[in-house]
Amino acid sequence: MKHIKKNSPTDIVNRIGKHIKKEKVSPALLAAPLGIRADSVTVFLKKQYCDVDRLWDISKALNYNFFTGLAKEININQPKLNEPEELIQLRKEVYELRLELKHLKEFIKLSAAK
Repeated sequence: MKHIKKNSPTDIVNRIGKHIKKEKVSPALLAAPLGIRADSVTVFLKKQYCDVDRLWDISKALNYNFFTGLAKEININQPKLNEPEELIQLRKEVYELRLELKHLKEFIKLSAAK
């Protein structure tokens, strides 16, 4: 397994530890919803990695989305997907139909006023 540098963007265990410390969450308090012992949390916090399933459970237990923090740091602009021509055409039709509906409603309102 690749060595993860402390304080690197991918050092998620360090981030978890900092969050726990900031929020004053004890290992016992985190251990309960994870179904593990408090000493297992302490051992975990000394590791250099965290699998996705465990990160998911920890995020839920702490009510904090660690995935969002990681995603922000990647900072890759996602290319806009090309829409199929059919979808573009359907969007144009929807726009035109909404415009027509608006005009018909105005016509009905004016007709009723006479």
